[in-house]
Amino acid sequence: MAKIFFLAIIYITFIFSVIAIANGQNKPRHCVAYGDGECMREACGKWCTQSHNGNGTCVGTNIDPTNPDYKCLCVCIYDCSP
Repeated sequence: MAKIFFLAIIYITFIFSVIAIANGQNKPRHCVAYGDGECMREACGKWCTQSHNGNGTCVGTNIDPTNPDYKCLCVCIYDCSP
């Protein structure tokens, strides 16, 4: 009797796990696109909204802005769910 009860608990747990995994696959996936050239904040946001319907912002590639290699990139984050 104890074996049957234990197996029933295992099966029920397995069924709930499969249902939870199947429901979790509908979450939105986020993708990232990078703009070309130097980043201008307003242009980056406009480009991202128009081309990907996402949110774009400028991100520095180096922490120190006085460094000659310092550049800003336009980073666009958008929903790419099927």
